[in-house]
Amino acid sequence: MSLKSQKTTTISIDWDVFKSLFSKLERDGNYKYCLLITIGVFTELRISDLLQLKYSQFEETNYLTVVEQKTKKTRKIKINPDLKTSVMRLKDLSGVTNSDWPIFMNRYGTKPIDKSWINVNLKKIFKKYLGIREREVMSVYDSLSL
Repeated sequence: MSLKSQKTTTISIDWDVFKSLFSKLERDGNYKYCLLITIGVFTELRISDLLQLKYSQFEETNYLTVVEQKTKKTRKIKINPDLKTSVMRLKDLSGVTNSDWPIFMNRYGTKPIDKSWINVNLKKIFKKYLGIREREVMSVYDSLSL
């Protein structure tokens, strides 16, 4: 979020650059953020809605039904086959055995990851993997719809 009266710009990222980012995150074992970005791009859900998702929601059907926290509206989203494949592959790589757990559990396994923690780490990820300067990071982050 920008300050009042501050001019902001948004830059776009090519699909090939996103695919490269996904591959690099998976290669480095950063499965949670790989899933967060992948699911966020494919579904356009807000971060508060993403954090409530469970693996079982991707296993049982080809549609993802979500009650949005902000608007309280129910959204039914068709799950892209590539997204479903990625989620199941990363679930296996993560060693998750219980499909009813939230996808984005904290390191203690007690609750979903905190939004502020995700914000800090996404900025680091964009700088590290995409080589984006500090002031450009937020515009990329905003363009993800997270």
